Amino acid sequence: MNNVKNFRNDEQLALKQANNAWSNCIAQNFLPQWLKGDKLNVEEVCQAEWTAMKELDDTLYAESPMPFRSAL
Repeated sequence: MNNVKNFRNDEQLALKQANNAWSNCIAQNFLPQWLKGDKLNVEEVCQAEWTAMKELDDTLYAESPMPFRSAL
């Protein structure tokens, strides 16, 4: 069985992968240090992942809001 999700295009797939990288950075790098009591800023710890995700998001959705399909 094919486990690849159906994304409309390569840019959306890249955005999904960048979102996953940012989420993993938060979970693996930021949260453990923050929970120990370190005074951290999430943008400083995961800056590269955030920048990549933001650039892809701006490329895809800067001109219009994210499209939502009607549930009806």
